[in-house]
Amino acid sequence: KVYDLPLQSRTSKGRALVNLLSLQEQEQVSNCLAVREFNDDRFLIMATRNGTVKKTALSAYGRVLKGGLIAINLDEGDGLIDVRIVSQGDDVMLSTSNGMAIRFSQQDARNLGRKTRGVRGITLKGDDGVVSMVVADPEMTLLTVCEHGYGKRTRFGSGDTESNEPEISESDEELEAGEDAADDS
Repeated sequence: KVYDLPLQSRTSKGRALVNLLSLQEQEQVSNCLAVREFNDDRFLIMATRNGTVKKTALSAYGRVLKGGLIAINLDEGDGLIDVRIVSQGDDVMLSTSNGMAIRFSQQDARNLGRKTRGVRGITLKGDDGVVSMVVADPEMTLLTVCEHGYGKRTRFGSGDTESNEPEISESDEELEAGEDAADDS
């Protein structure tokens, strides 16, 4: 809890986190989230490198024991990529190292207990792995950057996925037909 942290001056060096927490040898801190209320209408959603997603009610983490709490059981060779707080109506997006992505409603992931493994969030092929997870905000954009430095910005939008193909009106079809005729001449 934050109020247990020692207060220091602005220019002080600080203290190593391992001196404040009782971590096991193989454990490490992956993420820190600011939470004021541990209620049942918000959830923690976790994503692992192997594509597993786990959603747990935030209230399950309200009373922390001195030795800590187990948040997720990880398979051998898997690792925690990110943890986010989600609420009703939020969409989550997972991205992989090979350029694949999936967007789904947080309601599609079952609410699980703390000491569980999670469910499949994305199917991976070959040596692919999850590299990021974001909560999609319809008013914001997503910046995607590849390993060679190329990037693009995409609007999240409303997330409606009724059709994968854009709708073409009759005037657009006529315009395309006119462009094809001009290309043939």
